[in-house]
Amino acid sequence: MKRNQAFSIIALSLSLAVPYLGPAHAEELPAQSGDRLNVVVQGEMDLTRAYVVDQDGNITVNLIGKVPVKGKSPAEVRDELTTRLSKFVKSPQVSVDWAERAQISVNVTGAVKKAGAGNLKKGARVLDAIALAEGVLPEADTQKVRLQRRNEPSARMLDLKKLLAGDASLNLELQDGDALTIPAMPVSVVRVFGAVKKPGDVKGEEQLTLSQAIEGVGDVTSEADKKKVQILRKGAVTPETIDFDDVRAGKMPNPILKDGDTVTVPEFPKVQINVQGYVAKGGAGELRAGSTVLDAITAAGGFAPDADKMQVAVTDPDGQKRVLNLDKVTNPDNLYRLSQGAQVYVPQLPLRKFAVGGGVVEPGTFPFPADPAQKIYLTDALAAAKGPVVRAKKKTIAIVRRDASGKPQPIVVNLDAFLTKKGKPDKNGGVIDNPEIQVGDVVVVDVEPDPREKKPSLLERILGVASNFAF
Repeated sequence: MKRNQAFSIIALSLSLAVPYLGPAHAEELPAQSGDRLNVVVQGEMDLTRAYVVDQDGNITVNLIGKVPVKGKSPAEVRDELTTRLSKFVKSPQVSVDWAERAQISVNVTGAVKKAGAGNLKKGARVLDAIALAEGVLPEADTQKVRLQRRNEPSARMLDLKKLLAGDASLNLELQDGDALTIPAMPVSVVRVFGAVKKPGDVKGEEQLTLSQAIEGVGDVTSEADKKKVQILRKGAVTPETIDFDDVRAGKMPNPILKDGDTVTVPEFPKVQINVQGYVAKGGAGELRAGSTVLDAITAAGGFAPDADKMQVAVTDPDGQKRVLNLDKVTNPDNLYRLSQGAQVYVPQLPLRKFAVGGGVVEPGTFPFPADPAQKIYLTDALAAAKGPVVRAKKKTIAIVRRDASGKPQPIVVNLDAFLTKKGKPDKNGGVIDNPEIQVGDVVVVDVEPDPREKKPSLLERILGVASNFAF
């Protein structure tokens, strides 16, 4: 059973204890000095009245004088009176009961609901005094109750937990002037601040561990630098630095905290980074120090669909610029760490287009698919332009492609050969007469020239059509 549960049970039990007030309970107690006894002797009015037990434990009765009653029950007092009065009264009929029990003053202090001095019937016991104080509080240390008597130099120590478990010998009869003290359990108060969910004080009935203190404030936040948790001991000037990750992993002891200690969980240091360009949500913001360029782009919502991941520009605070390739997760550029004030720019992918002109139904410029892995072949390009017209010369279709110097270089293709399965196979088994189209290519479908006009050469016709398209 947990300590708090045990305290609650003891508090409930003690709060239900009742003083020695009921007549049934009173009958079990012997007469004491200060008690008043009702004595009735039938037919003898001068003998019938209430008698007070004097300090010597006697009552004084007409005809028979002092009668010792201390330590006797009402029935025993009745028998004693009957015996003595029989010498003077024939067959005396005597009855005795309590008129009023004597009271004692006791003082109850400490972890009780209503501390202070009060009166109890003589013969009352420890539990009666606690009931007079309306029970103990949850924080009471019921195993260390102190009972101090006027005539004793030191207090008696009582374990109420054992009393409630059945040890009636601990429920001592109280004396006038007794003082009962129920101490509270020692409480440690530790302050926990910084990157925790609910900063504030944590109280413990015993010494707290660092883990218990941090759990008491709802645990650390996601921004906590758990490797640099600081403990400032009460009265100390310099804090201890603890790796809380190692504590939780069992790699180092869990520090014991004492009353008045302060725990500070720092946040990771932050840097200001500005991300612009083709990202979901650009702008300046804070990142944890040591964050990578990929962390910054992730914080900006990630790449936009048309972002050029292979040309990400980073400008360091010292003005140095570099271009990073973040196209693949495995690229080492992904691990480049940003400094305070770094600028990140994500450019747009260059336009990826091709053109189809000459003898086609709808000449024009056409985009490549968004997926770079999807390829475009000559037949796909012609289909985008709705196919060749009737006058088209399918045996002389040219692909105009610029070389490294920018000079156009036509590649003539016999589409008829491909369509009739007579094209020349390449080394991979494909047909070269349906070549792959590249970015910037211009497909020119030659047509029969008008016989009434000057007949230009094939190359002139092809380059003339290609010159109508610019990227």
